[in-house]
Amino acid sequence: RVPDPISAAWLRDRLDECVIVDVREPNECVLGSTTSTLIFMRQLFVLTLSLRYAEGHIPGAHLYPLGQVARDIDDPQSALRKLYRECAGERPLVLYCRAGYRSVLAQEEFVLAGLKGALSLEGGWRAWDQLAKKA
Repeated sequence: RVPDPISAAWLRDRLDECVIVDVREPNECVLGSTTSTLIFMRQLFVLTLSLRYAEGHIPGAHLYPLGQVARDIDDPQSALRKLYRECAGERPLVLYCRAGYRSVLAQEEFVLAGLKGALSLEGGWRAWDQLAKKA
C-alpha cells in the first residue's frame, strides 16, 4: 500500500528531519543548459553534483529523475539505495516533482521493491512554491 501524500506545510515543519529527492528530469530544472550538458550532469549525479535549478528547488533536495528511480531501485549499490539507507527508517524520504504525479509513481517503485517509508509531496514543487509565497 502506498502511503498518503504529505502536504507542503507538513514538509516545511519537518524539513531538517527529511531526506528529499526531486524526481523531475534535468531538462526541467537545470538553468541555461544544453542537451550535452544535461547528459553530462545526469552522469555525474552520483557525485552529488550541485545543480542550479531554474524553477527552484526544495532546500537540500537530491536530483534523481523518475527514470533513474525505476532503473536503480533494485540495485543495492545505487545512489538511490544509499539515500534510502541514509534514512535508516528514522528519517522520512520525501519525493517530489513539479505537480505531484511522478513523485507518486516513484513512491510506488519503492513500495514494489519492498522499501517502506518513502513519501510523496502532494502538489509537488508548485505546492511548495505556493506555500513559500504566502510566507
